Amino acid sequence: GLPLGRAAQRGSDQIGRGHKITTYPFSPRKSGRKGMAQSQGWVKRYLKAFCKGFFVAVPVAVTFLDRVACVARVEGASMQPSLNPGGSQSSDVVLLNHWKVRNFEVQRGDIVSLV
Repeated sequence: GLPLGRAAQRGSDQIGRGHKITTYPFSPRKSGRKGMAQSQGWVKRYLKAFCKGFFVAVPVAVTFLDRVACVARVEGASMQPSLNPGGSQSSDVVLLNHWKVRNFEVQRGDIVSLV
């Protein structure tokens, strides 16, 4: 085979068994309108994809939090000893299940929160 330097000069050559080296001529990035237009096109595509995702995700998230469940923080001593057993300085995080309340599946011993 050829030494690596000659293989790189030719552009493409085989080294060893089935290993192929491909080199490309150096082309510095040209500044100007084309480079700036490509940059603006990328930003425009990114913003468009972000807006599409945002306008789909927000209604889905709001519906889920309103109809199914949400996370709430319980502070203070009003729910002791079940929640905040450490006193008024601590707070607990709970999952509020809206689904059971909407289907009237509340049972004795459940903690009910008015939101």
